[in-house]
Amino acid sequence: MRNILSALESNCKSGKVSRFLLLMGMLLLIVSCAPSSAGSGEHLGLVYYSERDGVSQQGAFYFFDLQTGAERRLTSKNELVIMTDDLLWSPAAQRFVYPSVEDGVSRMCIVDITWQQRQCLEDSSPAQKTDLSWSPDGAQITFVRPLPFPEGGLRSFVINADGSDERQLLGLDEPYFDIDWSPDGSRVALVLTSEQLWPRYDFETDMTVSAPVRDLAVFDFESGEQILRLTEDDHWIPRWSHDGTRLAYISNRGGESRLYVMDMASGRSVRLTLAAEVLYFDWSPDDTQIAFMAGSSGIYDIYVVQSDGTGMVNLTDSPARDIWGTWSPDGQSLVFFSVSKEDGTDAEIYVMEVKTRSVRQVTHNQYYDIFPRWVAWSE
Repeated sequence: MRNILSALESNCKSGKVSRFLLLMGMLLLIVSCAPSSAGSGEHLGLVYYSERDGVSQQGAFYFFDLQTGAERRLTSKNELVIMTDDLLWSPAAQRFVYPSVEDGVSRMCIVDITWQQRQCLEDSSPAQKTDLSWSPDGAQITFVRPLPFPEGGLRSFVINADGSDERQLLGLDEPYFDIDWSPDGSRVALVLTSEQLWPRYDFETDMTVSAPVRDLAVFDFESGEQILRLTEDDHWIPRWSHDGTRLAYISNRGGESRLYVMDMASGRSVRLTLAAEVLYFDWSPDDTQIAFMAGSSGIYDIYVVQSDGTGMVNLTDSPARDIWGTWSPDGQSLVFFSVSKEDGTDAEIYVMEVKTRSVRQVTHNQYYDIFPRWVAWSE
């Protein structure tokens, strides 16, 4: 979740955000059942990162079955899992992919829901992989890793799920990341670091500094042809609607991070939010609503707004730091994590039914349980 690093780190340096919120941004894309909605043979759960073993920034992935309440650790104690949200479920492939470090070597591993059939992909570099993303058909995976010296910089790559045909995505020479596939797999939206500079307020120096602008671009996946590029202002976190007709993103137009939605046919963008700093969002399954995380001074809440910008509601509205917010597959619930202690030593996971705002606490311990994602599968 590299996209919210800058805002969180700046606030932390100013003393407005706890250690937890700084760590949250270090290795950060983003997904989406009420237990009662699952039928016979259908299962629903959550996967998340946890530091309950007591090692800061080094934890494990856990699974929680929402129907039975059973919880189990997924990654082994031999695997090093640095704080990350990159445990991704592919509904098409019915498998997870996640970054694993064993014996000093960083690899991407693919496992089934039982966590018994595990395959680790042997790519061409031992460097750490981040920003993992499944193609819609579950056949390919994109990821970001640094280029070797003397080139340096970050580049995105794509590899087949069986470990074959690794290649640089699109073959661009400029740094780019945060890949999001269109639902039909024909296009990719991404963020590029341009040569232009953008004034940003720096909390540490209490000054306005110049930083590279992040452009938003859309490319044809097969041909590599650029379809559009937003070069004015600063843009990040592009996310397709499920029908592929719109693209939501965050932009710093006017100096504040706000949520926008672009109609792909016309290229016209509409601003959905007016106040508070938006750091994360997620489309509802039917594309009628967007849940987003927003706030200021290190205090964040989970909101919902209609995708045309009307009917904004603060769902959590609490003094705690409510973070993340992704929709369940049936569009009835949101999962998020909340930091309630001032020193940031406790983060727990909650599921909220949006209509009634009833909340179920999923985890109960004194450590970080963060980055929850929904998993729905059939037997």
